[in-house]
Order: sequence, then C-alpha cells, then structure tokens
Amino acid sequence: MRILPMLAAMLCGAFGLSAQNFDMIGVTFAGQVLRIDSATGATSVLATGQIGKNCLAIGPDDRIWTTVRTVLPPFRFHLAVIDPFTGSETLPFGTTNVGDLRGMTFDFAGTMLAIRDASPSDELVQVDLNTGAVTLLGATGFTGLQDLDDTLLSLRAWDITAGLIQVDAQTGAATDPFPGQSGPAALQWLTTEQATGRCVVGRDTLQDVNLFQGTVGPATAIQGAPDLRGAVFTTARAATFGTACGGFARIGGNFQAGSSSQVNIVSGIYTPSALGVQILGFSATSHLGQPLPQNLDPLAGTVGCQLNVSIDITQIGFVSTTGRLVFPINLPPSFPWFVVNFQHAVFEAVPGGMTWTSGLRLRTRL
Repeated sequence: MRILPMLAAMLCGAFGLSAQNFDMIGVTFAGQVLRIDSATGATSVLATGQIGKNCLAIGPDDRIWTTVRTVLPPFRFHLAVIDPFTGSETLPFGTTNVGDLRGMTFDFAGTMLAIRDASPSDELVQVDLNTGAVTLLGATGFTGLQDLDDTLLSLRAWDITAGLIQVDAQTGAATDPFPGQSGPAALQWLTTEQATGRCVVGRDTLQDVNLFQGTVGPATAIQGAPDLRGAVFTTARAATFGTACGGFARIGGNFQAGSSSQVNIVSGIYTPSALGVQILGFSATSHLGQPLPQNLDPLAGTVGCQLNVSIDITQIGFVSTTGRLVFPINLPPSFPWFVVNFQHAVFEAVPGGMTWTSGLRLRTRL
C-alpha cells in the first residue's frame, strides 16, 4: 500500500523544493549555521548567531543541539538548540555551564553523550536534556578528540592526529583500532547518515570514512571553506518510543542501502506465518481524543500492552519464515519534511494472545 506518496503532491507544493540537495546542517565556531549539499559541497547560510558552536548532534525528537560560548574569559559554555529551518538558536538551560564540549551524539536509547575537553585527557560525559546537568562517565586517555558519533559499529570519535577512535560508552575508555592509520590532521567533526550508514568526517572539506579500515577520502571541498566544527545529516531518520509487550518484539526502520527514499518497517521476532497488523498514526500523543499511550488490556484482553500511536491507517500481513513482520514504505526522493508513527501487533501464543511493539517515529527529512 503506497501511503506516503499520496501526500507528496500536496506537501511539495506547500513547502517548495530547492535546486540543491541540502542534506546536511553544519555550524562554525564563529557562529554560522549552514545548509550543505554533501555531494557537491554547495552551501547556504541559514543564520549567524553566538560564537562557540564547537559540536552538533540531532536527537530522536529532531532537535539539533550545539554549544555556544561567552565572548570574554573566563569562558563558559552553554547548550543551544538550532531551528533547522531558520538557523535561530535558543538556550533551553540559560547560562548553565556545561563545559567545553568538543563533540556530541545520541545513542540508541536517545541519551546524549559528549566529549568534554579536560586535563590530563578528554572525558566522555552524559548530558541530561531535562536539566542540562552533565555527568562524567570516564576519561578517554586521548587529548585531541574533536567529535563523537554513534556509528553502525557503535561509538566512535575523531582525534585530530590519530584519526578514527573507538570509545567505550560505559567507561569512556578509548582505543585506537587502526594504529597504523592516522589523520588526516585537524578534522573537526564526524557524523553518520542513518538511512545509508554513510559515515563522514570533515572541516572545510567532507570525506567518507571506512569504519572497517579507518581510511578516509576522497575530499569534497565545502563552498567558502568554512571552519565547520559540527555537521549532521537531515535525511530520513527513525526512532523508537514507548514500550512493547508479549513476545520479544522490536520495531525499526530498515533503510535500504544507497537510498533514503525506501524504508522497510520491520519488527520481530515472532511465530512464523502468524497474522500481523501495521498501524500508521499521524499522532503519538492522542487517539480519538484520548491521551497516548493507552492501556490496551481492558479493551483487548492483552497483558501489559499499550497503544503508542493513533490508529489512522492499518495494513494486514503475515510473519515471514524468519520471524519478521515487514511492510515496505516508499518515500519520494524530493519528499519534504513529514513525520509518521508506526506500531505492529501480532497474534501469537503469548499471555493475552497478542504481541505489541513499541512505537516507531519516522521522519522523512529536515
């Protein structure tokens, strides 16, 4: 069932399309916010704000985080959120000093992790985005770490001399998996495109990173040679929310390699050939006037299950022989910003007779 393409014509006309494929947002230490075409290096300036933007990360709720710094010493560093459409910035925790963060990322659970400049070595910290509080996880043992990224091969950092570094997300301890492969020197940011797994590093250029070998290149010059200190991809992303019940279900957006326009909504593991349902909801906060999540047990006789998304469109399918429930979704390459939510339910021999997944939030692009 082709769900999202039906909306494309309406939304393309409403938002308009750019001749450039600005699929990244980047920031400079001087305070600029840029849109970037990762294929050509073309840029467009969104805004210029406060100095000290030394890192960048996009969370599961699509808020884009960075830091800003006071102009005069003693320097203090504050968390800021950037509007991806205007480039304007807000400081959600005011002048709370979070320290000199040189890189930040979000792990699978949606927790912000960051590299903080410190002595005798850089530190891995965790940032509470409800309060702005920063908790030390441990020293890395490196002094030149400039960014952090939760790649397809787990947590990695970029060191200005050693290159690609592996970081223990629990202790902060870092190791160099490629001691014979250094640099290039002075690069400042590292980020992964979720849809394809493409990992990129850069500063005034951008270069693809081979996560299995630690090599980079070739370099694409960024227009104007900006001193970029952070960059993120704004193409399609998926994030889970809520809780699951019944079996061992886990839902995810399985993007097809090489294209951000095709995604399979996948969950499992279930009993092969069992009947399953996909729910597409335009809301994750209410359904028929009732707040979400909603307890399903009194309504469906389930055990510990909840509805996480509004029931707006449903699809019926059967679990594969490998125990997966898969529904393909086609997103036109030019599809503008849009958010939809998914949840799967499967009839099988579990307490209450049904397994329900958590919710999955799919955003097309920013």
